[in-house]
Amino acid sequence: MSHCFLILNVRENDFAILSSQGFDGEGKIMFKDTYFEVEGESADALLNQVNAISDLSDFSSKTARLLTHPLSFAPGFHFLKIIDHHQNPLKTLQVIYKSEKTIILDGTSFPFDFLAENEHLVLTPETIKSYVRFYFEYVRATEGPLFVVDSPDNIPWIEEPTPAARRAIFKMMQPLELIDTDEEGSFHLKSSIFYKNSLFESNLIVNQSGNVSLSNQELLVDNLPTVASI
Repeated sequence: MSHCFLILNVRENDFAILSSQGFDGEGKIMFKDTYFEVEGESADALLNQVNAISDLSDFSSKTARLLTHPLSFAPGFHFLKIIDHHQNPLKTLQVIYKSEKTIILDGTSFPFDFLAENEHLVLTPETIKSYVRFYFEYVRATEGPLFVVDSPDNIPWIEEPTPAARRAIFKMMQPLELIDTDEEGSFHLKSSIFYKNSLFESNLIVNQSGNVSLSNQELLVDNLPTVASI
């Protein structure tokens, strides 16, 4: 897929505010993202420009919803998700954008490499967790999704586990935690990771270029009844 940059002009009054919350196994809020829904002429302008570089070239503001929020680890950049529930199957597209630059999130590390190479990436103790979550959400491993999980609610179950099973899994989990920052500026973290229907605990290292590596993986539980590909 080719990667193109666009000029985006968005009017302030074409936004509606939405919220998205995630909860841990005890029902406590783990994170809260505020999404802005793009509407009106701004939605038309965004879709016209995104359609020009996307293989999915028939999004329409009459049927699609556009949700956006800022990226703390890339100041000035926003995440944009386009959802068309009127298509069968459901059609979605995700991009990151800032004024004249827009990049499709295509499952590769290209968008993150672009941010780093063009000095847009700002990794600090305050932003590193958001970066790690976003990285694993939108860079696919060779055999499917690999992502950070903080609670059983983050796992794509085929059927909901029993309350007892949920509690047992929750007790195994390691919420994403920053452990240390070394003299080279790399961040050392620990987290539970979901991959190929299995739950692991792993150490993570993220350098200032945004490269992520895993080490010391420990299998916590496998053969979970989960969706094989999401």
